[in-house]
Amino acid sequence: MHRPARRTLATLCIATAITAWAAGPNPATAQAVEAAVPVDLAAGATGLNTHPLFEPGDTALLSARPWQVGVFGPLRWRYDDRTELSGHPLAFLVAPNAMIKRQVWHQGDLWLAVRGGLGVPTGLLKLAQTQFWGDQYSIGWMLSLDVAVIATWQPAGSPLALSLHLRERWAPTLIGETDIVHNDTPLLEESVAHITDGPTTIIGLDIDMYPGERLAFFVDLDVQWSPASGPFADDANIDLRGKMMAAWAWSTRVSTSLGFMWVSSRLDRQRLNGFLPVPGFGIPLPLIDVTWRW
Repeated sequence: MHRPARRTLATLCIATAITAWAAGPNPATAQAVEAAVPVDLAAGATGLNTHPLFEPGDTALLSARPWQVGVFGPLRWRYDDRTELSGHPLAFLVAPNAMIKRQVWHQGDLWLAVRGGLGVPTGLLKLAQTQFWGDQYSIGWMLSLDVAVIATWQPAGSPLALSLHLRERWAPTLIGETDIVHNDTPLLEESVAHITDGPTTIIGLDIDMYPGERLAFFVDLDVQWSPASGPFADDANIDLRGKMMAAWAWSTRVSTSLGFMWVSSRLDRQRLNGFLPVPGFGIPLPLIDVTWRW
């Protein structure tokens, strides 16, 4: 077994153990978290205390209402005061997916949460094969694993929340064979590196600002490491991606968000002939969504 695989298995085992411990009865922890359920931020009253798009990189749970879904954002359900379940309904038919986030510790202004997700991306890859790749690749049945440990610093009464997360992604093939050597599509490459290249580690910083209960700003910065393979095996394997968004709550039920996302690409760096010491920056991708809560 290669070192990346051993590293990923160790990370998965640790995250699973933490989640199992958090799910079990722990009166002291449960009492501390339960006592801190009321959200200090005014944005919690309208539900803007959580990220509107993609995977949330903070420890916050839905507060205004127990259910939330966006046109492109995930369906989220606050199961209890410490646990939230989510999944992307648009992708579910071709790539079944589910994620759980659980707050495990709280002390003063610091919060700690663990997050784990499972998915089956095979159907989505086969669809892409039909539309773009032809029969040049074999695609087996794989299980996508996604685990993260998240820490949030949220000073009482402050309009600012800072979060750090350490995340591991891996999609081993369980049935059949997968010989997709490398994905060569800019802006998508880093999102599927855990499928094409192997275990991927992500370290992220999320900066959330809440000027009021109706307005919020989100800035997400991620550094991703993955073992480059195929024709780009000698290229840089550290990628950068970021997201900037503004969200406005029209009520406790409806909000809109607007922003952009950029992703670095090894392909961009190759086009620049290695001029930059880090991968080049891809073209910004606009983001817009409408979110409902009930």
